[in-house]
Amino acid sequence: MAEKVAMNRISELQSGGLFSLKVIQSLKKRQQRYLYQFQSRIKQLKEHELNKKEERRILFLRCFLIEKSLYYDMFFKGHLSEQTYRSLNQEIELQIDMMRSQGKVSEKAPISLVKKMHLAVINLLSQFQVFEWLADRLRISQTIYDYEEAWGLHQGCVTVLDYLDSLQTIESVHADVIDELKRRFLTWQQVTAHYLDSTAEQFPEFVHDMQYRLGLRLLLHSKLSVIEQEASQGIIQDSISESLLTKYWHALHKLKHSRPEKLVLDPHEIIQRVPFFKMLPKDEIDDFVAMLEVKHFPANEIVIREGEKDNVFYLIMRGVLRVVKNNQEVATLIAGEFFGEISLIYNVERTATCITKTPCILHVIDSANFEKLSARYPEIRKQINVAAKKRLEEQ
Repeated sequence: MAEKVAMNRISELQSGGLFSLKVIQSLKKRQQRYLYQFQSRIKQLKEHELNKKEERRILFLRCFLIEKSLYYDMFFKGHLSEQTYRSLNQEIELQIDMMRSQGKVSEKAPISLVKKMHLAVINLLSQFQVFEWLADRLRISQTIYDYEEAWGLHQGCVTVLDYLDSLQTIESVHADVIDELKRRFLTWQQVTAHYLDSTAEQFPEFVHDMQYRLGLRLLLHSKLSVIEQEASQGIIQDSISESLLTKYWHALHKLKHSRPEKLVLDPHEIIQRVPFFKMLPKDEIDDFVAMLEVKHFPANEIVIREGEKDNVFYLIMRGVLRVVKNNQEVATLIAGEFFGEISLIYNVERTATCITKTPCILHVIDSANFEKLSARYPEIRKQINVAAKKRLEEQ
């Protein structure tokens, strides 16, 4: 792999235009000779020392170590709690030990005894009204842990699959060995994605809060990286950089110790989470909802299709949808979010396709109801116009 990466770097020298063509050609010939010798040596190893079984074992171990490194980075940046990190790290260690000793991998760990006991305690406490508050807190803690673990596993699978894709272009490995690993990690990725979608369907407000906290952490780490780099280069004064670093680390610490307060919100709270419905008085929400049509969609159904023309706006009350543009998934939508406002406002073709990933309940606003709604709540029309313009500019 290192020899092929080095060969690619020679092209970077040529692209700058400052290196002599003669020097570039000399380096290329030299590197090609090394690469040929290296590939010949690899071929000999595979034929006489490194059989396919051993190659498979080594590649699995490399993938597990990539996962292990990713989980530590996620824990260090506050994306995973210590409990979740320890659980994921323990699972990877078990996989590594099994691959080393038996040459095989286990399925992802079944529900642990500790988790079974935790769920049993929650169910027991839920039977007594006086302990319901405690059961709720334990239920939230368990859901946070389960969601973090599934998200960590999903990110690990995505990282490993990207690595395996790159391996096919820069290293000589048996294609069927790579295919086996890709199938294994793709299966794990699909299982975790299904769990994440199911959680978003059941507890959209909780998932919204979890994702919002994740986004804030990513932004803060980006700021920290820039400040540290500029401070090391002397672009900003030490006193200023220290003040900013302290501020951002404090914000990260505060985020790490905050968590969602509840799993489920009522429909009124969901509607008021939509930016342009926030100004609705609570006593008018029922009247507002009565003006909307309710539609139920099963999983894997196309709600709107890119290129088609209609003028219906959708507000998600329950469920998960994927946004697809040019045959590529570009976003996920959950309860409290909306889509279709561009066609409603500008009367143009749909700019993307929206597909349900779980059963969904949607509030529907067509052009006729939108005019009635605008007459009664003119500020809402103004806010939807702003949202449509902003989303159109982002595309």
